[in-house]
Amino acid sequence: MRDRKMIEQLMALPEGVFSPLDRHFASFICQLAGTPDNYSLFLAAALITNASVSGKHTCLKLSVLNGCLASWFAGAVNRELESQDVQQMLAALPFPENWREELLTSGVVGEVRGNVAPFMPLVVDGDFLYLYREWRCEHKLAALLHQRIGYSADFQPELICGRITPLFQLFKPMSDKIDQQQLAVLAALRNRLTVISGGPGTGKTAIAAVAAALLLLLNQHARIMLCAPTGKAQARLQEALASQLPFLDCPDQIKQLSAALPVATIHRLLGARPDIKEFKFNEHRKLPVDVLIIDEASMIPQALMNALLAATPSAARVVMLGDTEQLASIESGMVLYDLYRVLARGGSGCFSNGFADDFAAVFPGAPSLPGGADEHCNSIVELKVNYRFASDRGLGLAAAAIRDLSEYPESEEIDKVLRVFEHDATNEVTTLPLPSYEGGKLRQELRRLIDHGELADGSPIFAYSEEDSLEKVFDYFNRFRILCVHRNGLYGAPAINRLIEELLGVSDTLYRGKPVMITTNCREIGLYNGDIGLLWPDEQGRLRAFFPDYNVDTKTQGSKSFRAFDPHLLPPHETVYAMTVHKAQGSGFEKVLIVCPSAISPILTREMLYTAITRAKREAVIWADMPILATGLSSRTCRYSNLRHVFSSFFA
Repeated sequence: MRDRKMIEQLMALPEGVFSPLDRHFASFICQLAGTPDNYSLFLAAALITNASVSGKHTCLKLSVLNGCLASWFAGAVNRELESQDVQQMLAALPFPENWREELLTSGVVGEVRGNVAPFMPLVVDGDFLYLYREWRCEHKLAALLHQRIGYSADFQPELICGRITPLFQLFKPMSDKIDQQQLAVLAALRNRLTVISGGPGTGKTAIAAVAAALLLLLNQHARIMLCAPTGKAQARLQEALASQLPFLDCPDQIKQLSAALPVATIHRLLGARPDIKEFKFNEHRKLPVDVLIIDEASMIPQALMNALLAATPSAARVVMLGDTEQLASIESGMVLYDLYRVLARGGSGCFSNGFADDFAAVFPGAPSLPGGADEHCNSIVELKVNYRFASDRGLGLAAAAIRDLSEYPESEEIDKVLRVFEHDATNEVTTLPLPSYEGGKLRQELRRLIDHGELADGSPIFAYSEEDSLEKVFDYFNRFRILCVHRNGLYGAPAINRLIEELLGVSDTLYRGKPVMITTNCREIGLYNGDIGLLWPDEQGRLRAFFPDYNVDTKTQGSKSFRAFDPHLLPPHETVYAMTVHKAQGSGFEKVLIVCPSAISPILTREMLYTAITRAKREAVIWADMPILATGLSSRTCRYSNLRHVFSSFFA
């Protein structure tokens, strides 16, 4: 009877606490166990669903709950949770004294023993509670990663001796210091798994281009594939690779082969189909690939990374490019960060004796590479030299200042970063107080942006619709974007978009130049969540929704291609003068305006600010109040995952 009363109290909480999915799953698990009034089991099932779906955690660490349900929701962005009544309701719900033991006797919760989990809906692994599918995915991924540690069987250092350096745009023989880009190319050719971590402008794409060209020089029939998690990231990867080809010192035939290499989204590469949940390529039917280069790896969730590696032949080389300081994926897990922490635990720049010997053979006369580390340390290369931002100018200084913050920074560290934001003589980074919504200040500043906002060359920000060709319209529009930390609220992306349309005097829902972003996947017509298009008249003057066609090889066609849709028949979409920082991952703009929240928010973290600032190529303007900004810089994204421990256990 007491259990039933507590379940009713839990069910009486507002939906902003436990979602309908959390509650229905908890009820289902209790029914499955034959104990519908089992409060301990109901609470565990509701929490693990909430952790997986809402929190994007792969598991729930039982000890962090500390006997208080209110602590679990302390980081949620929901005004209902700020209510004193809701906080009191959460605090009144008790925690079972012998919770773990009760769960293991329920008949639907299994205990992991010796890395083997019983096939039950929920499993407990030490201090971690999982949905079985998440536990299985995490352990499979750790095993797949471990299987790839080591050097490629066909690697021959004598064949590439003296051939890496000339392929780079600047011929810089390593005489007095080690060039990290060239070191990364060697790692990509030598290893079966290589993680290349670095911020925007550190040359990750140049490394991919050089590695691919060299592999084609060695074997013109090498099957090389490149992929990225989103259509936007795919398009940027294509453009970046194309920009590198003219500078490669290699035969034209190799450049042509490099230009023809397939670049796809991960879903398209794996053969996602609208009518079937499973991918065409999987652990039983492998991809026909010898080298797989993965861009924007920080955006890839655990389940998708597991599917991608499972479908990749074990003998193939896998090269991951990404930035561990960026926001984690929008789904569960933070694979790149966990992987980096394991591979670099001895410190970046540590290599095995065998790798050091191969380095000396490939780069004769270069400084000696320190050896003595374990083999898995060879799989990580960290790039720190930025070729896009000057290290002594605003954007470069701001990005570096955030990256250099310690795990738990003191106030002096935070103040140092804020001074970088506030006192940039180059005007690459400008920090302004957040315009208040009350009194119409926010509206006034957006009006000023529309009327007087300029890009670096003096072009008006909102003049893109005056261009005469669709390609020029897209290029112009993509030079600027408003990036919002929040989606909801007065400073969220939808609210900012509504204000801008009001100020533009738009009375119709459909109009020339309207930017739209798809908000759900629609495989039937090939439009996916995050795809951005523009409403524009076709040759007959009819208003159509045009989207870039990422399936067309623009390198061979010489111009961008677009697909047109009836705007009335588009999948769910929204206006996108402003977008969330999360949605902007994988994109780059000449100038960005970053809109921070008006109050302390768990979403405003250093990863959020770093990602937002590094979307800018020339200028970033930040609307934020300094105390809010300082709190954000001192916070880190928290996602519970045991991947780091499971992967590390293979090297114990």
